[in-house]
Amino acid sequence: CVSCLVGSEMCIRDRLLFCVRSLLIMRRLYNERKASAALIGEGASEDAAAMVSLEIFHRFLDLEIRRADRYGFPLTVLSISIDPLPAEIPDAWKTTLEKQLGEALSSAVRSCVRDIDLSSSLSMREVLVLMPLTDAQGARTAAERIRATIASQPYHFGRARLQPTVSIGLGIMHGDRIPSAQLLSSAQSRRMQASHAGGNRILS
Repeated sequence: CVSCLVGSEMCIRDRLLFCVRSLLIMRRLYNERKASAALIGEGASEDAAAMVSLEIFHRFLDLEIRRADRYGFPLTVLSISIDPLPAEIPDAWKTTLEKQLGEALSSAVRSCVRDIDLSSSLSMREVLVLMPLTDAQGARTAAERIRATIASQPYHFGRARLQPTVSIGLGIMHGDRIPSAQLLSSAQSRRMQASHAGGNRILS
């Protein structure tokens, strides 16, 4: 009927407008991301996914929460940490090993997230990732890429072989506004639950 046809056309138009608006916002986010990194000397022109300071991360987190609240877009924060090292690893090796694993985690994050995503290191063992315009399914896809990348890189120390793993927690905002501290706490709480459950897993 005519009313159904008109309704269908309006639905298509609304979807197209949504996609165009999303692309414009993503482009603006990318430009803001590069500008902020350049200001703090992060070398965004050479590595758009480089880690930023926690100050910059929190500043953008507050900005994206306001943006997501205004437009209704999803927003996700990932909390990623390297799972505890085996007890048999000598203490003399642990500091060096944790440094290498921290570098591997940072590299895995950079290779698995988009240019508009923002990442920051809390320590050698833990990384936060801010993912604008990302719902639970999209965030789990990115998180799984990071988890699989780490799990595919074994390390050898003498005759010992270590297979590192990570635990990942997701904090998701889609609909009601969530304060930044609560969003971060949600991601980190789920990450700790994943670690306590044996590690090498993702919880949302």
